[in-house]
Amino acid sequence: MKIDFTDPTQRLDSFIKVEGDVGGAQVVQYGAGSIYTFFEGQKDRKLFDTEAYAVRRYQRTAGGWVRLHREVAVYRDAMTGKIINSWYNPYLERDVEVMDIVQEFNRQYLVADLGNTFDVSVKISGDDAFFARNFFINREAEIQPRDYPLHGQDTRWELSEYHNYFTKLSELTNPKLTSARCVGATNSVSSFLPWLEMGNAPGHLIFQMRSAKLARVEDMPADLVQYVAQRYPTHLEAPKEFTAADAHTTGMNFYKQIIDKKSSVAK
Repeated sequence: MKIDFTDPTQRLDSFIKVEGDVGGAQVVQYGAGSIYTFFEGQKDRKLFDTEAYAVRRYQRTAGGWVRLHREVAVYRDAMTGKIINSWYNPYLERDVEVMDIVQEFNRQYLVADLGNTFDVSVKISGDDAFFARNFFINREAEIQPRDYPLHGQDTRWELSEYHNYFTKLSELTNPKLTSARCVGATNSVSSFLPWLEMGNAPGHLIFQMRSAKLARVEDMPADLVQYVAQRYPTHLEAPKEFTAADAHTTGMNFYKQIIDKKSSVAK
């Protein structure tokens, strides 16, 4: 089977086979890396390690695909490797409470969006296939500094992510396979995470991650699986249905809901 990567439909279908399974089976994308601060005029500082995974399945829809997706991200002490729920912020000289990421991001990936809001590029070298997907966010921040002086850095929320996927052309072109093996690397630059409580301090975070597609959640580190099973058991399986409301979920809204809930309890 040959693939014409200049054809948007074939390129999108190939990307789904790389990131997921075109047969509808659940896959797991697991990643691990580190997070650093970046301040102008100061030396970069490693804050902690991070570990994240997504459980997802894809379903065909008119004009493309629907991605049904749940994800969890935790943070690990840079020295001990243990999952942390509080962290000593050296810039503030005090502890801050860590907020795990526990999200459901269901999205439509449509052929019509390629080259616009959703872009995927492909490079082929022999049997090696390299996919790239980048996106950039600069929008009004859900967490405004005037309302959240500890958690809001700026009136705008900024994020740039660069995703790379490495697979084999022979697996993409094999009609007997519904999913291609995949390893990847992601780098991103963002405003400070709200739970760091950095207020309006200047600077950014740099994320560096390495990832691999797994067949089962049990193939991830055992302590991560146990941690999620105890705290977020629903996020060990991908959703099975798509609703339009899911498509409007954002990471900053997730943090805002947690902060608002804690503030309400404190009152």
